[in-house]
Amino acid sequence: MCCVNIGWLNAQEFTPAGNTFFSDILTAEKINPFNYLYLPVKNYTETGLFYTAEGGGFKDARIPSEMQDFGLQTNGIYKNENGILFYGDLSITKSYYKNLKWNLSYQLPENGLMEDPHYFGVARPGNWSNQDYDINGGILFPINDKWHALAEVNYNLFNKYRNDRDPRDQITFNELVFNAGLNYQLTAYQYVSLKGSYGTTDISNKTNYTNSNDDSPKNYKRYIKWITGYGSFSNPFWTSTMRNYHQVGITLGYTLEYETYNINLDVGYLQKKQDTYKNSNVNNKHNEQDFFAEYEPETYSLDGLILKRQTENSHLKLQFSGLHTKAGNTLTNQGGQSYSASITKVNLLFGYLETKQGKSVTDLGLGVGYTNSEQKDVLEQSRLNFSFVKPEFYAMKRIEINPNLDFLPKVSGQVNISLNHQFNYPNASYFNSIQDKDFFGLTQKLFYEEVTLPNSELFSASNWQSSIDLGLNLKSIQNLDTYFSIKGSYQESFSNLQYFNNATPNRWNFSASLKVYY
Repeated sequence: MCCVNIGWLNAQEFTPAGNTFFSDILTAEKINPFNYLYLPVKNYTETGLFYTAEGGGFKDARIPSEMQDFGLQTNGIYKNENGILFYGDLSITKSYYKNLKWNLSYQLPENGLMEDPHYFGVARPGNWSNQDYDINGGILFPINDKWHALAEVNYNLFNKYRNDRDPRDQITFNELVFNAGLNYQLTAYQYVSLKGSYGTTDISNKTNYTNSNDDSPKNYKRYIKWITGYGSFSNPFWTSTMRNYHQVGITLGYTLEYETYNINLDVGYLQKKQDTYKNSNVNNKHNEQDFFAEYEPETYSLDGLILKRQTENSHLKLQFSGLHTKAGNTLTNQGGQSYSASITKVNLLFGYLETKQGKSVTDLGLGVGYTNSEQKDVLEQSRLNFSFVKPEFYAMKRIEINPNLDFLPKVSGQVNISLNHQFNYPNASYFNSIQDKDFFGLTQKLFYEEVTLPNSELFSASNWQSSIDLGLNLKSIQNLDTYFSIKGSYQESFSNLQYFNNATPNRWNFSASLKVYY
């Protein structure tokens, strides 16, 4: 991970209230919290309620047809007179999935890739009820005039339940990550930092049937399978499993603080080792005979920020982020690598913020992104590779309605332009001669028709997305700054698609939030 940060000294401090400019910066700088020491952000606490809903057919086939989330979230930064800085965030989310098929895993796919390439899957769609708790907090404190120290803890717990029809699934996810580091002042203007992280994750996945007749290979649309790549299948040893992950990371930082600028550079590396077991009744987690598969992703990332004060009330930024993840999967009973995946993402964003009396008046952004994703299933000899370039923009303007109320309309848009697409599935001809009682083959064929083919078309289709956000700011009353917003977005392909139920599928999103800053 690498971050470049150029800012100013002795400048007016701000909060992320009512603007994308600083909200994006604070999110990006989580990779190295020492960066909070050099950002022009004043003490704040944000607490709010949120609701989101999305639906439509323009999606990965392993994502629900509709989703709803609502919950509570809070975050903030506080630095006291002794130079000790506290930061953290908390969110509690309740969510619902409708008609999720081919995915009994603990996460939804992103850019065509699953968090784990081996997971339980079933053709029959089902509805899910989920709950998520995410708690993160840290402290930066001075040891003496030259040294600062960092201590941080991140904890995530969630439960997911598919309980409306067979097969019924229950997933429990527990993750705990520790971060610690030191920051040292080399000279009057230069600083170096070192941060290390270690985390562990435990996941249990239990599936059962209320109707024992459904738990039969002949009912192949209801009979679960191990999906072990991108088209490969195997019969499960049991209808339950457990996973145990470990992650280790390191970040090295350098900061130059001079006159009205400071430059911050962070370089890091993250490695994960993810073991999945044949069943959930494992006494010795180190016994490789109980392993079903091992997945080992490695991530390198680069994040940059140039932050400049133009005038007392106008500011510019140039934000850059990039990451590259590569991973290989080994099925223990097969030996050798059975699947590999990689993803590269790069984003560049130019932003402009104009303020008046500490509040955002104009917030503009113009950027471009690039994504390349590739996965290879060695056993099935299938391969999917695609890349997109993504120009985007956003614009917000504050309009005063009366002395106590402001209107904040915002528009944004993005175009996803397909640059490259390669899809190979040499064994597809086998599906033309499947016998009626070849239930294993019928499952593979159904996955090919409902997931592999539509996804190949999805990730080759250039598309556009637009959003409108309407916000209201109730100005400070008893030191509370309140924002309410509703947002709608719409996404659609430029061309007709062949393997979707609708030739012009779309995806819509609606959200509403109430946030209070104090």
